[in-house]
Amino acid sequence: MIAMWGERQPILVSPEGRGDPRLSECFRRSAFSAKAQGTQVTYASIYRLFFTFLWQRGLNWDEAMEEDVENWEDWRRRGATSPAPVDETVPADSPGPLG
Repeated sequence: MIAMWGERQPILVSPEGRGDPRLSECFRRSAFSAKAQGTQVTYASIYRLFFTFLWQRGLNWDEAMEEDVENWEDWRRRGATSPAPVDETVPADSPGPLG
């Protein structure tokens, strides 16, 4: 999954090269669109990592269950292959795009 920016909104593209209009609609019309641009950039990067994590497990974003989010959080904190491990001092329940 890669993140590109349209007119102040991220466009997430699957490894197959497809965008999902439902995600675009969420970015355009949800609380996400009211967030500061820096927050949007940060959140889009986190979404990209999460969606890639799911994709590598044969799941699309809309198939994710709570257990998948928990597995992803564990992988982000402890996974040897995590591209951006999270510091253990960051509270697991801190608010964020998946919270």
